[in-house]
Amino acid sequence: MALIKCPECGREISSFAKSCPSCGCPIGEIKASKVVKIRLPNIELGYLGVFSSRKATVKTADERILWQGQHGQTAVFEINSPTEIVIDLGNWVQYFGGVVEPGKKYNCIQDLGMHLRETYRLTEVDVIDSD
Repeated sequence: MALIKCPECGREISSFAKSCPSCGCPIGEIKASKVVKIRLPNIELGYLGVFSSRKATVKTADERILWQGQHGQTAVFEINSPTEIVIDLGNWVQYFGGVVEPGKKYNCIQDLGMHLRETYRLTEVDVIDSD
């Protein structure tokens, strides 16, 4: 038996538990989900946007494409285990990424960038506004 953290209250519980004994969060459903959701930013580049693609791509570190779409959409894909990903938002944004886990949701947060290049980072969230 391994101990895992409850995604709702953070207490350590058995990996065999069907629900958290503290808060009642259904652990079995969360472990069974292989879906990852990432809310991508809607990048507005003004007149520079005319020269930039609105395409967005989520790939594994070894370049396998997991999802393709456009800025502002929610990337939805399945993985079996924690996976390192790279997100490509086009010419005017630096590549960014991180490790994502099955059954979790993420948001892209904008950081200050230099030389007209914005930088982003992934942060885990409980809810995505399109849920």
